[in-house]
Amino acid sequence: MSASGSPWDQIALMVVIGSPMYVVLACGFLLALLRRQRHPRAALFVALGTGLLLLNYIGSSLLYGWLFSSMRSIGASTWATSSLLRIVQSGISAVAFAFLIAAAFVDRTRPYGEFPAPEDRP
Repeated sequence: MSASGSPWDQIALMVVIGSPMYVVLACGFLLALLRRQRHPRAALFVALGTGLLLLNYIGSSLLYGWLFSSMRSIGASTWATSSLLRIVQSGISAVAFAFLIAAAFVDRTRPYGEFPAPEDRP
């Protein structure tokens, strides 16, 4: 692709490159919605995490494609702007992954019941 490609060419390329991740995240979001009756809190956290990651990845693909094409056409440097966008994207991803980690541990029950109180132990 040439440097003078349209913003739509850049955006299409970024979306195609990210499409495997988009499919996985969309499936995770759909599964969370389907499982919300059985595991409501875990499903909520998975839906929040996958939904946030999906929006973050698609939004950043669209924004990066447009930004790089537009900045190149006017001869501007993209370093500072892309660095700031990556920091924001990283922060959003961190929050989304925190939801996914929380989903793994929420509503867990002990397999053998509760542990006895310290005074009841031998």
